Amino acid sequence: MAGLNITNEQFQTTLQSIQNRYIKIELLNYQYQTVDMLEGVATEGNITIDANSDIRRTAGISLVVNDSSFNVQSGGKIWLDRFVRLWVGTESIKTGEIEWTNCGLYIIDAPSYQYDAVTNTLSLSLLDLMAKMTGIRNGYLPGLPVIYKAGENIRQAIIDTIALAGFTKYIVDDAPSPGTIPVDLEFSQGVTVYDLLAGLRDIYPFYEMFFDVDGTFYYKQIPTGKDDPVVIDDTLWKNIVVSESIDVDFQNVKNAIEVYGRTHDPAHFSTETIVTGNIINLTIADVTEYSEGMIYGFTLTDNPGYTGMSLKINNLATLPILIDGITPAEIVAESGEIYYCVVYKGTYWNWLGHLQAYGYAEDDNPDSPFYVNGTVGKILLPLFDGDYANCLSDSLCFQRAQYELWLHTNMNNTIDLSCVPVFWMPVNAVVSYTPQRETKPNLYIIKSVNLGLSPANTMTINMIQFYPTETDIV
Repeated sequence: MAGLNITNEQFQTTLQSIQNRYIKIELLNYQYQTVDMLEGVATEGNITIDANSDIRRTAGISLVVNDSSFNVQSGGKIWLDRFVRLWVGTESIKTGEIEWTNCGLYIIDAPSYQYDAVTNTLSLSLLDLMAKMTGIRNGYLPGLPVIYKAGENIRQAIIDTIALAGFTKYIVDDAPSPGTIPVDLEFSQGVTVYDLLAGLRDIYPFYEMFFDVDGTFYYKQIPTGKDDPVVIDDTLWKNIVVSESIDVDFQNVKNAIEVYGRTHDPAHFSTETIVTGNIINLTIADVTEYSEGMIYGFTLTDNPGYTGMSLKINNLATLPILIDGITPAEIVAESGEIYYCVVYKGTYWNWLGHLQAYGYAEDDNPDSPFYVNGTVGKILLPLFDGDYANCLSDSLCFQRAQYELWLHTNMNNTIDLSCVPVFWMPVNAVVSYTPQRETKPNLYIIKSVNLGLSPANTMTINMIQFYPTETDIV
């Protein structure tokens, strides 16, 4: 189907009423070279794909042990120095060919051997390659603190960090402009590569990191569904869905979010603020030059709202006020005397916003059941301290508020489908599905897939409902 990296033959075998399945296991060394291929020895297994987990894919496989080469020992087929690539195939009734699907690249986590008069089985617990950076298998760095300095490029820092774990295959997007680390990030002794990556990822909300089925590392924005194509529709669902369950977590639903971030400590404060045209003029007696990275404070009274403003102190240079080094800052209208902060960045003023950084977001989509002006009214959630104190500006607080709004609205309206297994089923993809008691399709985003490999097993899919601003589903 459109947007999916599958063949027409793979799709057609999914629709078959008879499913003859096959499993093969490819063993690779740490140089990604295939050293063995096992077929006909797997008796059962399962695969879980979770878009909310950094270890995105986990699996379990049971193998029939038929000789000593399966002993869990150095030099054997099953050992610490092996990757496992799992393939699942379905025989085409039309052609007789087996259509194979790559179901991921894993490390072996916990082999378990069982022998009795009936059973001679080796069970393998498998984790995707993120586990190689968490400390489960390697990942720990020498016992020294690690510091990323403010101003370093986030994308390059991520690339350099995954290289510490020996990974060179990656697709790393740029972080939001200016794409740099806002403050020094310090990590204590005993840190793992994963800890460093998580710290870099968490600078901005709405970003994820994971390994795909080919072992490529990704850092990218979490898909929200906006402008994404529909990759699966009822053409497939009507052939595979066995049952459905719809659930809304009322307790966790919040449709208005306030985020209170870092409280700034300005080094200098203006004793007089005059707005002339598009210039904010500050008077600070002890400032004779601008200092890189220094925070300056001032107040505006009954601010009517400004965009595209510049700022100068005393008779020094007039510089633009920006939020990311590029975009002119929007100073939102507010009544009363409000304290604001800027930080000097060499060629511009970086807009921090309020003395305590602040952001607000609400569900203003009339098509959403959580609409603030709808029947549920406004359900407010204020967030502060902890991780929220890492939001250094109004802009970052607003981004975090949008992310938390998504978590507390869409993420709480879910549907679970029990289906015939589809081994190429994606996560974080937009799909169209018509619930059993409705007549029109809704849009959903798949968040997790759990499927079994035995002939009698089914697949469970968890999806969140997506509410586009347009009512028509394309």
